Amino acid sequence: MSRTESNSEPGRPFKILITYECFASGLQAVQIYHRLSRNLEEEFAFAVDFWRFEVLGIPSLREAAAAQATEADLIMIAIDGRYALPADFQLWIESWIDSKVGQDTALVLLSKLAGDAMARPASIRQHLRQMASRGSMSFISDSQTALAPRTIGLAHPPRIRTQRETPRVEVCEKELRVCRNLIQARI
Repeated sequence: MSRTESNSEPGRPFKILITYECFASGLQAVQIYHRLSRNLEEEFAFAVDFWRFEVLGIPSLREAAAAQATEADLIMIAIDGRYALPADFQLWIESWIDSKVGQDTALVLLSKLAGDAMARPASIRQHLRQMASRGSMSFISDSQTALAPRTIGLAHPPRIRTQRETPRVEVCEKELRVCRNLIQARI
């Protein structure tokens, strides 16, 4: 699925790819995307694509998602955090990660079970940090938002409830600065 939001700024849109594990994690990524686009819509055009982990099990769709990842400026991976990354997701990321070398791209990990409260999100975070390094990508994870949080765009930030905790959906100033720098590098 693809959606382009444009403004008066001519040129190539900033491409965001959101991959998500389940509805709730996808919703979290969409909320952050909306805040990002609202804060930068005056300056930049955005194009966003969405892929649920399940469809990456279909080879032709995995290839299409990989082609979009190759072109993306920002890749958000939204996970529930209770399970390991699926094998089809691993195949997908392996198929495009080396193509990112030399590009200004960021990989963002969002976990419903934010922080280091759970061992699985920490191990996933470590793995994705290594993948980002391999692709020469900036890496941002939601655990970093706890260091310098700044809620953007909403007076009352939405909450996504889990059985174990209720993390605030936040975007830190560092993330916004990284995104702004990536967008400006593309113009």
